[in-house]
Amino acid sequence: MRFYLLLFTLLCCNFLAAQKDWQLKKNTKGIKVYYRAAADSDINELKIVTTMDVSIAAAEALLTDAKQHPNWIYSCAETQILKQVNEQELYYQDLIDFPWPLSDRDVVGHLRIIRAADGSVTTINKAAPDYAKRNKGIVRIEQNEAKWTLQPLEAEKTKMTFVLKSNPGGALPAWVINLALDKGPVQTVLKFKELAKTYK
Repeated sequence: MRFYLLLFTLLCCNFLAAQKDWQLKKNTKGIKVYYRAAADSDINELKIVTTMDVSIAAAEALLTDAKQHPNWIYSCAETQILKQVNEQELYYQDLIDFPWPLSDRDVVGHLRIIRAADGSVTTINKAAPDYAKRNKGIVRIEQNEAKWTLQPLEAEKTKMTFVLKSNPGGALPAWVINLALDKGPVQTVLKFKELAKTYK
């Protein structure tokens, strides 16, 4: 009896561990999209990996310029810098245009920039929903964690890894969100890659 109980426990542990592994869902236009189950939410986590034909300096300049969000973040209508703490840290507010009949969203984010000795650059964005007043008719996104990492490859090539854990809020069920989880992020990465080529 103890043997079967031990076997069942091991199988359960292996299953749960597998659920935490990234699963490749699609590979399109040079972009690899991965999903994995979240430990504390019914909404999956997302990871996107791609390579860009731009220098890390150009990619970093665009990634760390929060005022440029409307030019590359999917459905971002406007961005406001709430507080520039220093060169590596700021608070911002993005207004996200949602399709009718859904209410528009906004996200108040705390952005930190980390530069490593190996030349890589990481931005960590975490929702700070109570940092700014709420606007009537706009749904505040309470949970949003986004991590962007740029790694230099060759002289004019950069690897980008984007990890997202987010809940758009409102009455949308988790299964509906999961169905279209990568739509906006894939478009975001595609626009970033194009803009980075010409960004000054």
